[in-house]
Amino acid sequence: MSREEKYREKVEILRSIPGVGLLTSMVLLTEIININRFRRLDEFCSYFGIVPDVEQSDKTEKVKGMTKRTNREVRRIIIQASWVASGRAPDLAIAYHRWTKKEKMKAQKAIVKVARKLLSIVRALLMKGEKYEPKIG
Repeated sequence: MSREEKYREKVEILRSIPGVGLLTSMVLLTEIININRFRRLDEFCSYFGIVPDVEQSDKTEKVKGMTKRTNREVRRIIIQASWVASGRAPDLAIAYHRWTKKEKMKAQKAIVKVARKLLSIVRALLMKGEKYEPKIG
């Protein structure tokens, strides 16, 4: 499938991101179908379950971790790609270390933030049709 006209260019774009291989690229592309259906990054991250589960009442709001409303296998693949990318992509590595060292965040929580950043990169690259170039700073 990755060699078919429909996917070839997009697979090359996604595989340019350190930590994103063929399997991750194909899972993303077959799940996304059309990137333009996600008007905002929040919608895109929500689709993959990389958003907090919030319990709200009239005056209170309680954040309970990541939402359970998602395809767990797809989210697992995104999280796994984020672990690899946080060690290989300079901008994601810097962000991960900043969150774990300076902000003393637990590794699991920091990797969810990396996953959100990774999805932001995926969305931007697919919308622009460009390959990954690390942005540091």
